[in-house]
Amino acid sequence: MDHFLPIICAGLCLFHSITLSASGEEDRPDWDNLSVIGRNKEPAHCTLIPYPDRESALDGTREASPFHLSLNGDWKFHWVRKPADRPRDFFEPAF
Repeated sequence: MDHFLPIICAGLCLFHSITLSASGEEDRPDWDNLSVIGRNKEPAHCTLIPYPDRESALDGTREASPFHLSLNGDWKFHWVRKPADRPRDFFEPAF
């Protein structure tokens, strides 16, 4: 039983350090909070693209499907030096 003592102590120390690091994380901003994995996320889904017919599916390109929408192009970005400087109303249609 004595040879398990170092393993048990190491496990308890690890558990203690994890619980200490998790405390107070609810006060942190989301981008710095390790307990926040995501907010307002869509559920996971398959990335398959449907095709209207066999021929376009056999073509093997996403662009062959009328259901494919490319997001390539010009985008507007509002870069800030730190997250606290971000616009608070960026999701509003008038932004």
